[in-house]
Amino acid sequence: MTVAYQGEPGAYSEAVIREAFGPEAKTVGFGTFAGAVASVHRGEADAAVIPVRNSQTGAVEAGAEAVADGLRAGLQSRGEVVLPVRHVLLALPGVSRGEIR
Repeated sequence: MTVAYQGEPGAYSEAVIREAFGPEAKTVGFGTFAGAVASVHRGEADAAVIPVRNSQTGAVEAGAEAVADGLRAGLQSRGEVVLPVRHVLLALPGVSRGEIR
């Protein structure tokens, strides 16, 4: 199975693909959400993972628009995956929090 997403290898959407489709799924990154959805419509990918909501910023409008365009083109929404995200701050040894900008 080939699954499209917006982003580069290591993006959160790629982590969702691994969780939802398993480690054997082939991932293909695109520069835009619309590009990922269009690849499914063209038959180049079997599915696309598109974020439509983010707990920090709210709605991902470009993602929601790409999903809506896909639905209008006859694609189907198949499910939802919630991915807990933990950010980690890295710095060189000896750098205090106050020095980080």
